Amino acid sequence: MRRYVLVPSVILLLAFIIISCKRNKPQSSSKPPVITANLASDVKTKTGVELPKSCRFIMSTNYARLDTDVWLFEIESGNPAQFPKQLNLLPGGDAPNNAKLMERMGGISIGIPKELYFGVWEVSNAQCHATLITTTNSDYLMLERLN
Repeated sequence: MRRYVLVPSVILLLAFIIISCKRNKPQSSSKPPVITANLASDVKTKTGVELPKSCRFIMSTNYARLDTDVWLFEIESGNPAQFPKQLNLLPGGDAPNNAKLMERMGGISIGIPKELYFGVWEVSNAQCHATLITTTNSDYLMLERLN
């Protein structure tokens, strides 16, 4: 008898989780908005990264529990961002997993990553992590500022 009560309970719980995840998923559009001067200035101040004008903003969030700010951008391949420190090329095996993480966070589709770069530096008493994934047409940049 317990088995028959447990199955509907699990199904209802899974349905609630799926509906909750769909509600919290960022709204995706065919073209994310181009960044504003205020956003570019804020990112430059907080991370030291100078974003190109062709950069498109995908999402940002703050993880209060970890005291972390995260930004996600799409950049045209021919117009790179300027970093305060050189990013290092990481093994190709990590690129698909990092691309999947960025896709989940931003509600986007990155496609097949060609290369993955990573860098860490200090900026205004905080540590900044940058992950850059290059594809055929675009680069996807995730910046994390750890306070």
